[in-house]
Amino acid sequence: MLKQSISIFIGVVITVGTVLVAGEKSISPEELGIRKHSVFTEDTTLPEAKYPETPPGTGKKLSRAYPTAPPQIPHSIKDFLPITAKQNACLNCHMPEVAKGMGATPIPPSHFKRRFSKTGKPVYKIAGSNYYCVSCHVPQANVKPPIENVFGKK
Repeated sequence: MLKQSISIFIGVVITVGTVLVAGEKSISPEELGIRKHSVFTEDTTLPEAKYPETPPGTGKKLSRAYPTAPPQIPHSIKDFLPITAKQNACLNCHMPEVAKGMGATPIPPSHFKRRFSKTGKPVYKIAGSNYYCVSCHVPQANVKPPIENVFGKK
């Protein structure tokens, strides 16, 4: 994958370099990327994000950006931070055995590690790398995207 990316990059550099040297057409910085202005005069101020203040169970769930995308968090998480392996309030509502009754999205099987008890019975526990939920799941925010998302649109 890396070799393929490097090969593509080198091909683009050679093509652009050939065009520039041959004098066929000069390419301005505004034409090189998805921006329609110079990167040297770009405003880097981030838009203000308005996160939900709704308590758990009352937020409106947004559809996923693509089929395997992690769901966004439709409620406030400010009272649940920091999220650690020893302190994770997300598990109170999102564990599969209680999620349906709570109206919450259940944690999928991919987040669990199967171990066996001393009696040989399987025990399912959250895998260590999946305790920090907000590494993949983010609170929904009402923010205007700086560039239109055309993923999956044709």
